[in-house]
Amino acid sequence: MVKDHFVEPEYLSYLLRLRRVRHNSGYTWRASLAQVSNGEQHNFASLKALFGYLEMVTRKDIEPEPEEGNASGEHEQASN
Repeated sequence: MVKDHFVEPEYLSYLLRLRRVRHNSGYTWRASLAQVSNGEQHNFASLKALFGYLEMVTRKDIEPEPEEGNASGEHEQASN
């Protein structure tokens, strides 16, 4: 019997879009990532949220390191 299992890819490829938007009395950056392999879209309300997401997807099979606070940020996944 052959087990069907998921193998993590050796690389990840995204199209990154950054845009500066007015926020309160100044500006902030918004970001979106489109996964090249399947078109899956992720939107981020801050660069901190973007970096937190990238850390999460690249650490899936790596031993956890000590955390430096909460990097979860605001992240939403768009459905296409």
